[in-house]
This record gives sequence, C-alpha cells and structure tokens, in this order.
Amino acid sequence: MSKVKIINSLLITLFFVNQLHAQIKIAGHRSGYYSEYLESSLPLMQFIEKQFGLDTIMTEVDLRMSKSGTIYMMHDETVDRTTTGKGKVSDLTDGELNGLFLKKETGAITDQRIPTLENLLKFAKNKKINLMLDIKTPMPGGDLPGKMEQTEMDLVNKQITEQTIQRQKEILTRLLESEKSMREQDLDEERKGEYGVD
Repeated sequence: MSKVKIINSLLITLFFVNQLHAQIKIAGHRSGYYSEYLESSLPLMQFIEKQFGLDTIMTEVDLRMSKSGTIYMMHDETVDRTTTGKGKVSDLTDGELNGLFLKKETGAITDQRIPTLENLLKFAKNKKINLMLDIKTPMPGGDLPGKMEQTEMDLVNKQITEQTIQRQKEILTRLLESEKSMREQDLDEERKGEYGVD
C-alpha cells in the first residue's frame, strides 16, 4: 500500500473517530525501539515508560503458550530469531524456555530471559502502562480468542454494534477473572512461604 493511501486511510479514520466523539489511542507495535532494546523484553518496557514520563502509554504485547501451559511474551511462533534456542514455543517446556537467553537484533546474546505474562503483569502493576495483548496461539478459555478476533474485525470494519459491546464486556470480565485467579495464586504462594507449608 502506498504512503498516500495509508495517510488517506488514517485521515478517514480520524474523521470517523471525530464524528463519534471517541478518543484515539496510539499503541506501540511490539513496544518498538528494537535497534536499542530487546524485542519483547522488560528492559524495553522500562525504557518506554521512562520516555513518556507522567503520560499513560499503550503498548502491544504478543503472547504464546508453552507446552507446560505458561504464557510467554513472544512474537514469533519459534524462539529461533530472538533467543539462543530453537523450536516452537508451544513445543518447549517452561524449563527449556526459562533456560534461554534473549538476543539483540544483531544476534548478540544478552543476560535477559524470556518474560512470562506474569512477569509482565507484575512489572506493569502500578505503572501508567496499558497493555494490548495479542494472543498468537489458542489458549484456555474456550472461545475467548475467537471473540477477541471478532471484536477486532468489527472495530477495523467500523461495525460497532450492541453485540460488539456486549462481547467486549464478556472478554474483559473473563480476563479480569483470570487476573484475579493469578493474584489469588500469588497470595497462596506467599502464605505458604510465610508458614513454611508445601
């Protein structure tokens, strides 16, 4: 697509957003700045947060599930390009993934590990960061990824209906329930640590 068509599309979108009295949110794709920072890494998120100071930022984060069921920040289907490992994220266990190091865009190996969604949520807690989660592989939750994709298509095609709004409310409810469950698991872990219970 030519730059003129892209600019024209953006202007048309801005016109419709203005007509709906909506706010525009701009999100960084995979957080950006790959030449300076590691793709899908917490140091990159820290850098971006500092650049925006008191402003709230939004960044897109790609998620994939390991063979063990843990969700990791990873754009590619395989770990080949961005880590010291080889293979599909979905075929690797947590032990295998946690043993890998992230690589710079140049291929240089770093001391950084692949962050999990849990690492990301702990980092983002109490920070002015909005996360746009891009679920790359099917995850538990039944039809949740399909509903998220349908909502995205509705937004892209400007077909926002009452059904779209209801679907989005259901998605948010289920994501919040999942986050609550993760917090409860963290509290259980802390309690076990305090009382020495296994």
